[in-house]
Amino acid sequence: MCSSDLNQRDFYNGETIAQYISEFRYDLEDDGIGLGRCIVNGGIGYGFSGAELDVFLKICIRAIVEQGGRPTVHLDCITFDPRYEGLGPDEIADGVVAEWHAKGEPKPDWYEFWFMRPDVLVQKKADLEQAEIIHRRTGAPI
Repeated sequence: MCSSDLNQRDFYNGETIAQYISEFRYDLEDDGIGLGRCIVNGGIGYGFSGAELDVFLKICIRAIVEQGGRPTVHLDCITFDPRYEGLGPDEIADGVVAEWHAKGEPKPDWYEFWFMRPDVLVQKKADLEQAEIIHRRTGAPI
């Protein structure tokens, strides 16, 4: 894959890479987006592996960051990953792909290698706090 070939089409639905990455905004407006989605689509939909998949993932990550997504980390709660604070899209893309390789290139678990916009993270935390209050008062599941 040439890094400038955003017109390459998905084998199954015919969507170009440019169309694919432009749609990240919908996931970022609602919740977030994980690297796992890009790994699957890059490998199955576009047929990438090895270095080509790395280029595709970096294109995806740059697009996610440019659309407002920031890498998160999940310890006791979801927060932004401090290792990536203040870095640009290319540095974040390089770092996340390198971290994925260092972990043995796993299919990420839910919320692993996850990106969220700051406003969405604030809303998710507020929703969780409200759910916990309701749970304490009523015993309703969270």
